[in-house]
Amino acid sequence: GFDGAAGEPLPEAPVVHMGNSELIELLTPHTDGRALLDAAAAKVVAHVTPAAHASELLRALRDADIPCAVATNDEDRSTREQLGALGWLGSEHEPALISAVRCCDSGHGAKPEPGMVLSAAAALGAAPSRVAMVGDSAADLVAGRRAGFAAVILVGPEASVGRHEGLADVWIRDLGRLLQPPAE
Repeated sequence: GFDGAAGEPLPEAPVVHMGNSELIELLTPHTDGRALLDAAAAKVVAHVTPAAHASELLRALRDADIPCAVATNDEDRSTREQLGALGWLGSEHEPALISAVRCCDSGHGAKPEPGMVLSAAAALGAAPSRVAMVGDSAADLVAGRRAGFAAVILVGPEASVGRHEGLADVWIRDLGRLLQPPAE
């Protein structure tokens, strides 16, 4: 489902929680699912914008030698195109902000199963007990919890993610909160 007024998928829509192979299977009786997802991915790359404070947070983490990974139920090709468009994969002039990318087609399964996020942690050289998962969906939080991560952080406004609060250790409204010192 899609909320036309808000211009975003409904929180429980399959597009939020399924891997692309599952979406293609769901769509195929009605249309060419592969072609539809490819067309959508091309549109996303053309209009990709970072979440508020995301680039600033990733730079701060990189500068503190804290590696970051992306683990998404999207496909590798479109994910790398989006990250590249944002400049997060680095260039000859700028070090990468993202050290590892794991997707639904990376061979580790899709979230909420933990394989993808455990593979991302391993690629960073981090034990699960030293990893924080930051996500905006139930699938993200459940995957981080199943992986045994040290913290599972929900990010997003109440209208979009508030119903997932019980799955998280911490709920922040935007990534800028992670740039602030901890409250005492």
